[in-house]
Amino acid sequence: MLSNEKNINSLADLFTDVKEYLLLQKEYVTLDVVEKLTILLSAIALGFVLMCLGLLVLFYLSFTFIYLIAPSVGGPTVAFAIMTCIHFAIAVIIYINRQKLVIAPITKGVASILISDEANSKIGEIDNETDSGE
Repeated sequence: MLSNEKNINSLADLFTDVKEYLLLQKEYVTLDVVEKLTILLSAIALGFVLMCLGLLVLFYLSFTFIYLIAPSVGGPTVAFAIMTCIHFAIAVIIYINRQKLVIAPITKGVASILISDEANSKIGEIDNETDSGE
């Protein structure tokens, strides 16, 4: 009879330990998700700020270039037309190469944040093997 009570107590202790373990795992997953979302949102915010600053720089550099070339091309109207064509050409080049210039880096960055470190290192190993095989 004593061994039966011992087994029941052992099972109760095991059940309590498993329940505590599952609660700790839930808390760990929650913390991991919060950490990854924080990193992702801060990267988005930083990217937005850098993009806005980059657009301002491009805007002022465009005006600088326009006023620089205006005397030699026949006035500001022609210079503005030239700058419009340059911006349009840059936009077309970016659109044509959007997979390589925009989508792939964003995908790789988000994946590196969301995928665990072990899986991320395996992806890096696969990338290194494909790079050396080309």
